[in-house]
Amino acid sequence: VVLMIISLVIIVVDAGVLNAAVIEASTTSGAHQIVGIIVATLAISQPVFAFCRNGCGDITNEQSKAAHDTWHKVHAVSGILSLLTSLAALILGMFEFSRGTPDPVFVAGIVVF
Repeated sequence: VVLMIISLVIIVVDAGVLNAAVIEASTTSGAHQIVGIIVATLAISQPVFAFCRNGCGDITNEQSKAAHDTWHKVHAVSGILSLLTSLAALILGMFEFSRGTPDPVFVAGIVVF
């Protein structure tokens, strides 16, 4: 999580804050940037979910078990969404980097990965 936050700071310092001008200049019309924000949000939310895994506050064992069962579902869904959205961000990033036509070898490498 610390590395993710450091990465976000570096991205914002290097690319600037996401605004209409950045989206207009983007090859993907801002899709890469927006999907990247979703990926970062999902990644940073994982420790928050872990903190609430067994419930928060003074609760009974039954409530704790219910919270833990819910946490398993939320953790699984957010993990799968993180994986899928990060793949989408990578593919969109290839279009950003190559300005519209990514190298087929690069695309194959991402798909194999």
